[in-house]
Amino acid sequence: MDKLKICFTNTDTLSNKVAELELFLATEKPHVLGLCEVYPKVSPDKMSINDLKFTDYDVLCPKMSGERGVLLLVHKSMKVTQVYNFDHIEFNENVWCEFELVKGCCVLLGMIYRSPTSSVENDQKLINLINSSVSLKYDQYVLLGDFNYKDIDWKKCESKYSEGASGTKFLDCVQDNFLHQHVLSETRFRHNQAPSCLDLVFTKEDSVINQETITINSPLGCSDHSMISFELDASYVNHNETNERFQYYKGNYEKIREDLSSVNWDNLMEGKSVNEMWIVFRDTLCDSVDKHVPKKKSSIKKCNSPLWLDRNTKLATIKKNKAWKKYKYSRSTTNYNKYAEARNECSREVKSAKRNYEQKIASEVKTNAKSFWRYVNSKRKTKDKIGDLNKSDNTTAVTDEEKSEVLNGFFSSVFQDLDNLCNWSTESKLSFNASKCKVMHIGSNNDCARYTMQDIDGNYVKVESVASEKDLGVIFDSRLTFEEHITEIASKAHRVTGIIWRSFEFMNKDMFLNLYKSIIRPIVEYGSCVWSPYLKKDIKRLEDVQRRATKLVKDVSDLSYEQRLKALGIPTLEYRRDRADMIQIYKSVYGHDELKWDHLFTLSSGDLRGHHLKFFKKKSKHNSRLYSFSQRSIMYWNSLSEETVSAKSINQFKSMLNIEHWNRKKDEDLT
Repeated sequence: MDKLKICFTNTDTLSNKVAELELFLATEKPHVLGLCEVYPKVSPDKMSINDLKFTDYDVLCPKMSGERGVLLLVHKSMKVTQVYNFDHIEFNENVWCEFELVKGCCVLLGMIYRSPTSSVENDQKLINLINSSVSLKYDQYVLLGDFNYKDIDWKKCESKYSEGASGTKFLDCVQDNFLHQHVLSETRFRHNQAPSCLDLVFTKEDSVINQETITINSPLGCSDHSMISFELDASYVNHNETNERFQYYKGNYEKIREDLSSVNWDNLMEGKSVNEMWIVFRDTLCDSVDKHVPKKKSSIKKCNSPLWLDRNTKLATIKKNKAWKKYKYSRSTTNYNKYAEARNECSREVKSAKRNYEQKIASEVKTNAKSFWRYVNSKRKTKDKIGDLNKSDNTTAVTDEEKSEVLNGFFSSVFQDLDNLCNWSTESKLSFNASKCKVMHIGSNNDCARYTMQDIDGNYVKVESVASEKDLGVIFDSRLTFEEHITEIASKAHRVTGIIWRSFEFMNKDMFLNLYKSIIRPIVEYGSCVWSPYLKKDIKRLEDVQRRATKLVKDVSDLSYEQRLKALGIPTLEYRRDRADMIQIYKSVYGHDELKWDHLFTLSSGDLRGHHLKFFKKKSKHNSRLYSFSQRSIMYWNSLSEETVSAKSINQFKSMLNIEHWNRKKDEDLT
């Protein structure tokens, strides 16, 4: 059980402060963080709250966001339920949740933002919201946010507004509901303006919050609202407390070896099956590990630091906080200028650290793809996981142990079935599962014959007929159009592009080229010699992948597609597919792979112009044949020069291709 630490602030646009927010979460480790004014004030470009992802935190946001936006970040160790009981009041700038404290105590917590230009009608909705939320039967009540009532003196609980004004009505509402306001010092500091107390915390009981724990910290980034932090005088239930963990680096492995050496394995394993022997070995090893490897209690309360965080950024943050404390105490112009300098330096260090880390990931993506996926996965809002599985007794497997047992039983049954199937080959004794075999009929004149196969009981089973099937990463369809395959790889490439767009805050030309060539482009080029499209809609669908991806580079995002390609130094995907065809023919002709080119191509006879390896193109009745690899590539191959097709190595051939006129012409046709 831990004390509940709650923080909140007005971010004054979150989109340019995400990196500093990640740093705050890693260093301060609050259980709950409330944020308001998430969206920019005038820009129509609203940041999607649903795309935000913070390590170890869940993001709660209202169903209907207002003009500026509010949200709550809640640590994953807390079991929190979002509350929607107040949607009918139509005050959009609010978000609520409930969670459990020890001894069964339940808390309702809300985050509010009221604009300083709020209308009388909206102010009345705020009062109705407070009245409605207080009336709910919760053991504790916490309301926090930026209310923008600067002319209320909370030390004296007096309003400087006229009688009947919204500020006076708000104070009356607070007093009528017997709420206690805990923040008594100024929270908004703007240079050359009088500081004011706008960010407030309300509870039903004054003893709920230890007044000594309330701190007014430095703002987030360049915001003029302080970060308010406090602790509830209660402990919350940590639903993610972990058990003891082994400290393997402190283990006495010499003792473990002695224990295992002293065991008479022959006697233990005698007469047992493989599975029983494994259980004996596992239990013996685990008993020895329990004896000789110490354990330590652990909890996931600790938040992981951002992967980009370095020493200079930490020092800059400490310097900024010290400068803030001096300015808050003295309110002098000199100390404000020092704070502003330290604040700006901290912002520069945060951006520089994140930019350098992202550039490092992009530069190493070809040799260290794990670091790339580790970084982008840390930004993802959801994690890939195995869903609930059905057991044989019609119950549901929910926990990881239950799921592993179900999967283990499934795969075990598969291999047992294979062993018991009818013999497919006397020599290899390898059998097929007849129920899993499928047939696909290819060709317009195919009579679609029905096929049967003998199962393990000797019965003949009808083989299922399918319209498409995936083999070695390529989806084949019965008409050989590969439309389904093209749709799938284009969708996958767009998803990966979106992941990169959400994960990398900085993107220059070099970073983009490394990421694009290593992560995105291989998705739409794998096996292109097999499925290269010929329909304009499919060609455009694939080209759209590169068209959208090149917009990630902000320096060229305003240019046309053709200008972006020229600036980035990359060709169209259509040209790349034609080039791949030429390379594959060269490798086949010169024996660099095992593809027998004479089964696909026929050399032209007679004394013709061009190189000595020209192919004869046969007539085709159907598009599936006309645009297949062995037909569509002949025209381009025959147009190459003798010097190119006679290249002594693959790399030399590739270089000569880039010089050929027909390659340059391909790019010009699309510009």
